[in-house]
Amino acid sequence: MGKKKLALFLLSLLVLPLPLLVRFAGWSELEAPFMLYALPATTAAAFWGKRGGLAAGGIAAALTLLALIRELHTHRVYDAADMLVLAAVLLIAPFGTGLILDRERRARGFYAGLVEALREGVVVVEPNLRISFCNCAAQQNFSFLGLCQGRPLAEVFPSDVVAACRQALTEAATPHLVEARFNIEGKERMLWVHIYPNQLPGSRQTTFLTLLISDVTGRWLRFRHLQTLSYSDELTGLGNYRFFRERLGENLALAARHGEPLALAILDLDNFKAINDTYGHLAGNCVLQEVARTLRRVTRESDILARFGGDEFAWIMPLTICEQAKVAVERFRLALHQRRIAIGDGTTVTVRASVGLACYPEDGRTVEELISAADSRMYKEKEAAAAAE
Repeated sequence: MGKKKLALFLLSLLVLPLPLLVRFAGWSELEAPFMLYALPATTAAAFWGKRGGLAAGGIAAALTLLALIRELHTHRVYDAADMLVLAAVLLIAPFGTGLILDRERRARGFYAGLVEALREGVVVVEPNLRISFCNCAAQQNFSFLGLCQGRPLAEVFPSDVVAACRQALTEAATPHLVEARFNIEGKERMLWVHIYPNQLPGSRQTTFLTLLISDVTGRWLRFRHLQTLSYSDELTGLGNYRFFRERLGENLALAARHGEPLALAILDLDNFKAINDTYGHLAGNCVLQEVARTLRRVTRESDILARFGGDEFAWIMPLTICEQAKVAVERFRLALHQRRIAIGDGTTVTVRASVGLACYPEDGRTVEELISAADSRMYKEKEAAAAAE
């Protein structure tokens, strides 16, 4: 029992016998003594519910009847009907009060239990952006919400959540959803924070916000994994053709907007078919993986690498003029030619690559034009290498 309830309970125990003392001590000549009992009986009903109200009302009715009987002996004012009406009022009124309050308590307890039973975290935020409530799930599942009640929202949540809450207060009828990343116990987690404005019935002024917090880390990690699979080549770990096309389009748009250079190289392995035919496809896979590793070693962090298809690779060089790109391509040729690639059983092979280079804006201004120019030069170099043999 809380402190307030305990204090009111003790007060009701003190108030309940006062009308009896006042009436029978001769301190008052009130002709309606039931009024003195109605207040303590109703107070008892408020704390003890319908059963307490029935008991308190019965006691009050009995005391009133005793007082009225005594009054009848002296004044003969009341008849039997009056006595029954007064007793019924004192019996029914506290019982009805207790019944109504019992129903309200049960409803409040049901909804409070429902909120506490939710797996999602529930946080209530006052208009001054101070947290006033956190349910059990919020405190147990999200460590940063353990002692957040009474604290400003900005001390607990990141700035994007705080900004969304401010916006929700101004747009009272519009729910908001924020995807927020948190570092919880050393692990990165993705949370969805649904923000619902709440208004008092009959009032247009928003009084508080309800935040529903869901942990979607598993879904987020699965999405990132699928996204990685859709953009990467499983064998080499480089980007795939889809990834290459999107990155080339983005970098070409940036180059056009800022007037910057860009170079594209398409590489094709010259003797790859012979390796596949002689040593098998597993040996060919080893060669492709080693070529990818060599490309990573000789390129910059800003360069973008992809497996164009089969034994072809694409190399995007942002902020690179043609002369610089040619130097980078020759550095790759040298590194690849010097590398002896182990393909199993102590066998090693060397590979050569034909490279076609295209530069923006000299050789094209669109994705298709650059790819076509680089592809054409790569096949011409490949034909020249084959003729030289």
